[in-house]
Amino acid sequence: MIPSPRGNRLRLFDFSSAGALDLDQELPEVTIPSVLFGKDEELIMAKGYWIARVDIRDPERYKDYVAAAKPAFEKYGATFLARGGEFHRLEGAVRARNVVIEFPSVQAAIDCYNSPEYQIAAAIRQEVADAEMVVVEGV
Repeated sequence: MIPSPRGNRLRLFDFSSAGALDLDQELPEVTIPSVLFGKDEELIMAKGYWIARVDIRDPERYKDYVAAAKPAFEKYGATFLARGGEFHRLEGAVRARNVVIEFPSVQAAIDCYNSPEYQIAAAIRQEVADAEMVVVEGV
């Protein structure tokens, strides 16, 4: 399981009082969700992306993982942007398969991974493939 993001932190200051500001006083923290502004200044959530690098050890059983993961991907609004296509190594170590999956938000990407539906699929994948996976917030 991976943890949910805490968001950006903002300290709020109250300058309305007439007295001097106590700089040693602990100030309250407010968590602000990661958001972007759309064309009409509407508030929208930044998309979340799974980036996975995979070496498949058992291609036949990997098909079972793909089938088992499908319900979770559908439930959480996943869109595959890259899935095992041609790639070119520029730097560092590589794996045979690279996958980029877009989700409506970072939270949806994390919730998908942590969901009971995906955890069933993940158990299959972990038996038949080696992988590194991260969730990245879009811009």
